[in-house]
Amino acid sequence: MSFEEVMAERKLNSLREKMLDQDPTLLTHDFRSKLVKIMDSDLFKCLFRMPKPAVHHLHMTATVSTDFLVELTYDYRVWYSERTNLFKVSEKPITEPGYM
Repeated sequence: MSFEEVMAERKLNSLREKMLDQDPTLLTHDFRSKLVKIMDSDLFKCLFRMPKPAVHHLHMTATVSTDFLVELTYDYRVWYSERTNLFKVSEKPITEPGYM
């Protein structure tokens, strides 16, 4: 990784931490209810200005702490599959095999 890439990664991580310190639920609750806060964040503004040779996206497991992920398992709307290592959020039961 080049020096510039390391510095960019550090800056983006810093902006992510700032955003999540202000509201740790930004990436896990209903997207529409958090959209204004997300779009108003410095991280979103930075990503919005970046050249986009590919679709940018974030994985929840890479953006929140392990403690926060464990807390999610106590919410009745959160479903997890050990087989696929994926979380899903739904008011209704997830009927796909493997989700609990």
